[in-house]
Amino acid sequence: MDLLSPSIIESQLDSKRLGKPIHHYFQLDSTNDIADQLATDGAPEGTMVVAEHQTHGRGRLGRSWFSQKGKDLCFSLVLRPDAPLNNLSCLSLILGIAVGNAVEKISGLKPDLKWPNDLLVNGKKCCGILSEVRTEFGEVKYLIVGIGINVNTKVVPKEISKTASTLFQQTGQEISRSQLLAEILNCFEPFYFGFLDQKIKPLLDLWVKKSSYAEDRWVVVKQMDRSFQGITQGLGEQGALLVKRGEGWVEEVLAGDIVEWGKKVTRS
Repeated sequence: MDLLSPSIIESQLDSKRLGKPIHHYFQLDSTNDIADQLATDGAPEGTMVVAEHQTHGRGRLGRSWFSQKGKDLCFSLVLRPDAPLNNLSCLSLILGIAVGNAVEKISGLKPDLKWPNDLLVNGKKCCGILSEVRTEFGEVKYLIVGIGINVNTKVVPKEISKTASTLFQQTGQEISRSQLLAEILNCFEPFYFGFLDQKIKPLLDLWVKKSSYAEDRWVVVKQMDRSFQGITQGLGEQGALLVKRGEGWVEEVLAGDIVEWGKKVTRS
C-alpha cells in the first residue's frame, strides 16, 4: 500500500516551513477538524494533518467530500498569515495553482481551475479546497486549508460520476500519493511567501491564465437573497470573480455559488 508515511513525505520535501511537523492518521472524521484543534492548542504554522481515510470530509457550502481508504489524498495545513482578513480569499486560489502545477508534474495531466476552489481534469472535478479562518477581535488568528484529491480510486460513486473523476481514471496509472503531496507543498510554499509579501496580483493573474473559466464564461450566480447571470471577466484584487451583467456593470462575487457554468462566449 502507498502509505502516507511522514518519513517518506519528509524525504521529498524542499519546503522550509510547510509540512513541518506532520501528524499522520490511519482514519479520522476530518483532517480540518484535527488541524483546527492543533492550531487552537498552539501548533506552529506549517503543521500538517494527513489521513489514509477521512470518513466525514466536507467541502464548500457544507457539501460532503468522497474519498476512498488508502487511495485518495486528504490533508490540512495550519497557516498563520500576517495578512489582512480581506486578502485571505485569495489563498484558496493560490493553493489551486500549486495543486495544479504538482498534478501536472507528477501525472502529466493539464488541470483546469474553476472559481473558487475546484481543480478539474478533462472537465471533471478531481480536487477541492476548503479554507476555514479563525479570528479574534477582527484579527486573523490562523487559517486551516484542507485539500482533497481523488488520486487512485478506480470507480467513483455513480451519483457523482458525471462531474467527478480521479487521476487514475484519467491516466490509467497509479500515482504515488506521498510524492504528489510533497510536490504540492514544494509548489505552494513560494506562492505563499509571495502572498505574505503582498505580491498577490501576479499570482491572481497566473490563476486567470491557467483557468478556462475565468473569462468569457456565461454563469448563473446564486447568493442568499438573489440570483443573477452574466459573463466572467477575470478576478478582482481580493480574488473575487468578476461577472459582467447584461445591464453592463461588473459585479464582484466573493460569496455565493456558481450554480451553472456555460460555454465560452465570443467577445463582440
